[in-house]
Amino acid sequence: MKKANRMSSDWSLPGDIMIPLKINIITRAEKDEIRRAAWRLRAERSSGMSKYAIENVVRMFEYYDQWGLVGNPNVLRRLLRREPTSLAIVIERIMRERNAVR
Repeated sequence: MKKANRMSSDWSLPGDIMIPLKINIITRAEKDEIRRAAWRLRAERSSGMSKYAIENVVRMFEYYDQWGLVGNPNVLRRLLRREPTSLAIVIERIMRERNAVR
């Protein structure tokens, strides 16, 4: 066994002896796959969507994971013919409405 090197991050430190520490690292792709599987399971159980629709949504998720979702932030502005409401303002409105109801 090796002597302790306090700077090593891939070894555990029980006293002065170092023991290799096994760490299971999940990649981003694996996390995305787990999220898609969880979404599919929830959708199959309670969404009322057909299997065909669920499969197409999952394929869309996979496409966006691989290629991204590219867009132009000016499209909404042009469609509305005004400045879109910011997320901060929407959150403020929701909070005011919730406080008014109480």
